[in-house]
This record gives sequence, C-alpha cells and structure tokens, in this order.
Amino acid sequence: MSRHALCSVIWAASKLKRDCPKSGMFKSFLKAWAAELEPHLEVLELEQVRKVLASVARVRYTPAPHWRLKAEAALASRLTACACPRTLACCLVSAAGLGLGAAAPAPALLEAVATACASSFGASGSHGASAASEASGSSSGAEGAAGTGVGRGRLAARDAARAACSSLWAAASLRAPLPSSTVRAMLVHVTELGVRQAAEQGAPGLSYASAALASASLDGQAQGEAGASMSPFASISEPEGACAAMGPVAAGALTPLDLAQVYWALSKLRYRPSGAELAALLAATDPVLPSAPPVLLATIMWGLADLEVVPPEAWLQRTYAAFESQLDKATAEPLQALLHAAATLGLPAPQMGGRLMERLQNVDLRPLPDGNMVDLVVSLHALRMRPPPQLAARLQEECAARLGARSGGVMGGAASASPRPAGAGAGV
Repeated sequence: MSRHALCSVIWAASKLKRDCPKSGMFKSFLKAWAAELEPHLEVLELEQVRKVLASVARVRYTPAPHWRLKAEAALASRLTACACPRTLACCLVSAAGLGLGAAAPAPALLEAVATACASSFGASGSHGASAASEASGSSSGAEGAAGTGVGRGRLAARDAARAACSSLWAAASLRAPLPSSTVRAMLVHVTELGVRQAAEQGAPGLSYASAALASASLDGQAQGEAGASMSPFASISEPEGACAAMGPVAAGALTPLDLAQVYWALSKLRYRPSGAELAALLAATDPVLPSAPPVLLATIMWGLADLEVVPPEAWLQRTYAAFESQLDKATAEPLQALLHAAATLGLPAPQMGGRLMERLQNVDLRPLPDGNMVDLVVSLHALRMRPPPQLAARLQEECAARLGARSGGVMGGAASASPRPAGAGAGV
C-alpha cells in the first residue's frame, strides 16, 4: 500500500474505535499496519503525521519503541513549519498521549514544539494580543453567518483559544520548555475569549478582571517561577480526555477541561502569571464552574495552590458550591486534591467539610498513591477537620496496610509534598 493509503486506512479504522479495539483481529491489524507504515514515517507530510498520531492515540494502540522514535523524528522535522493552532494542538496532544519522548525527549522535538507554539499563537512582542484581537474583531462583519449567528472571526478566535489550552497542556506533558513570551501569547488567546464569554453570561466578579485584562502587561516584568509539579490524578493527563478538549462545543465557548488544562500546564511549565493575567484567567473560569465535574474543579484548585495563588473569596465559594453540588460523584482523588489545595493555601476548612468527610467514608481510598494518602491525613490535620470515628479508623487502617506492604516500613516522604498522578502510566 502507498503511504497515503496507509494513512487513510488507519484514520478510517480509528472511527470504529468503540467496536474494534478490544478484538484480537483489530489488534493484529494494527500491528501489521504499524510494521508496513514504519519505513514511510520519516517522509510523511505534516497532515499525514497528524492523522497517523491522532488515529493511533484514538484507538489506544502502543507502537513499538523504535516506531515511536521514528514518529518523533518525523514530527520534529515537520512541526517547525506548522502555523495552524488546531493542527498543532492535535499533533501535540496525540504525541503526549502516545508518550513520544517520555524517556528522554529529543532536543529537536522540544525545539520544534517551542517554535511551532510561537508561530501558531503569535509570540512576538504584542503580536499575540493583536492576533487574538483581529480574530475576535473580524466577527462583527460576519455576525450574520447562516444558521449560527456567530461570525467567522469569532469561530477562529474560539478555535485558537481552545487550541492554546490543549497545546499548553501537551507541551507541558512533553516537557517542552516554552519561553515566557510564548506562554503569555497563548494565555492572551485564552483570557480574551474567556472574559468575553464571562461578560456575555453575566458571570460574577467580571469587572475587576476586565480592567485587569485591558491593562495586562506582556513585557514579562511581572514574571517569576513557580515550583515544578505533577498532575493530581490521571484524568487530566490521559489523551482521551485531552483530545476531547478539541471536540464540538457551543460556539464561542471554553470548556471546564480547556481551563483545567491551563491551570495544570502553567504550574508544570513553571510559569507564574502576572496579577492581570491571573485576574483574567479567574474571570474566564467563572462561567464554567457550575458545569465542571469534581475532578476538574480539584485540578483547577490544585493548580492555584501549586502557583501559590489564593483566589478571591467569592470565586472560591462558587468553586466550593459547584464541588458540593456534585459531591456524590467525587472519588478519592479529587477529594484529596481539593483538601490539599485548601491546606496548601492556608485556607479555612470548606463549609461543606462535614459532608466532604462523609463522602470520604464512602469512597475507595485504595487508588490514592502512598504520598497522596499521607497528604490527605496531613491536609485534614492542617485544616483542623476532625474525622468521624469511622473515617478515622479507615484512614488508620489504610496507612497501616501501606506501611506494612513497604519494605522497611518507610513511605515515600517526598511524595507527600504535592499530589501525584493517580497512575504511573500517566507519564507526567
């Protein structure tokens, strides 16, 4: 088969992922397909690389290490010419999901990621801001687009903002050291769309953010560094979840996953936003708080804690209220991450503390890594939350069981300083 046919067949096959991936016949097909495509990997065009990586990630196939090395080289050689935000986001999310460069990222790939992010999101002085303004401003002339009521420029601004969210997450997952100017330009796309979205929905606390966004400095003088960190649980690190961020949504909308990716990525990239950028980001997050599931609310709070940012009280209470409204859906990981964030920031215990501990009594604590288990106990103590007898007994039993399972009876002390991914396979 020609390389064009090989790319097309895997793209079509990936659309059947719900029915095929678990079958032995489909797995045999994937193995044979990968072997036949391997000699062509290094000569694929960027669009072909995009389709191949996205398809392989979609069907959750894990190619052999030498196949991934060739795919990594192909991506690195083609990515520098990429200037399309959506294409870039798809390539990077798929690469992160496949674990390209997981062991030791090639310098060529990291350099290509940084170059492509700068090119796609306009990281040159204030070009990022002007590019976002042009994209959103052009919507006025196309507002009468048939059937949608949203102009082409506005859709372009939406796509660029959501691509920026996913690209930030993927670049952080790939451990690409993005320059501060590039991160700032990507944030401009996110915050300008987010603040406009908040204004249209009448989100509380918008006025201070609008003023902050208007006066945001992009010269880097307010920049610092936040400590490197890890995702609190695997859901924010899984390719399926990240790819969903680029799926169909309401016109002009940022989703909870989009924004959770940003908070996580800023922490992982050691980027400390300016006060104006933070105010705009918090305002952009306001409209999605009620619809965000516990895992994403906890990720957002965890990101703020890792950045050492105490959110405004009203914003914090809206986040807590959204979490409490879905408390019955919360598992151990988001419960622990939320308590960790509150304790790290020196906040008082959430008013829902009683209900939260009741929920902790009913969830399975075994998925928590050892460090997170220790952190849960430490956070409860720091917040002066007194567990009821049943929960206290469960915590004691769980800690004792883990201590007994470890040789020498020593748990990983360093792990208790910050949350870890729920599974080692997350790779970030």
